[in-house]
Amino acid sequence: AGAASAAATSAAELQEVLVARICSRSLLRGLAAAAADAVLREGYEAGGPLGRRALLWHCFGGASAADAAAAALDPGLVERGLGVMLRRTLEAVGHGFLTLPAALLPLLSPKNRPSDPQRCPAVFELLETALPEWASPMALQYEPGRLLELSPGCSLIGPVNEAVGAWRRGDWEALGVGLASLLRATS
Repeated sequence: AGAASAAATSAAELQEVLVARICSRSLLRGLAAAAADAVLREGYEAGGPLGRRALLWHCFGGASAADAAAAALDPGLVERGLGVMLRRTLEAVGHGFLTLPAALLPLLSPKNRPSDPQRCPAVFELLETALPEWASPMALQYEPGRLLELSPGCSLIGPVNEAVGAWRRGDWEALGVGLASLLRATS
């Protein structure tokens, strides 16, 4: 009975890891597709889902590098960050913004960046610009359903709603697109 229980636990753990990796890849695919500059994106978008995967590979320097970057992401942290925002209090939204950079910062690690910095500079520039502001939301203003700003005059309510909505639907690629919108709105 002990061996069967251990095998079941191992199978459950493996499934959890695989689901996390699929979520991370999908999020990264959406992020790359939405954040890449327009000329680069247009060249790949014609290929539909296969084109978006090729764009992801291009941005991170190949399939293996894209997989390594996806493995560095923690979808559990993304879920915790967005989930706490659903409490709709100033403190909860602030905590959500503090949590999201911890999930996305590994993308800025030298080992997760392409060796050619010109591959997808827009993706990395957005992360470099917005994540520090998320990690230190000093000027956070929040009124449920009315106002969400990290800096005066820069509304984030639409992009946050887009990201949270995609996450609640379980659409991790659309979540990546939503996070790219949120990164762009913050920058």
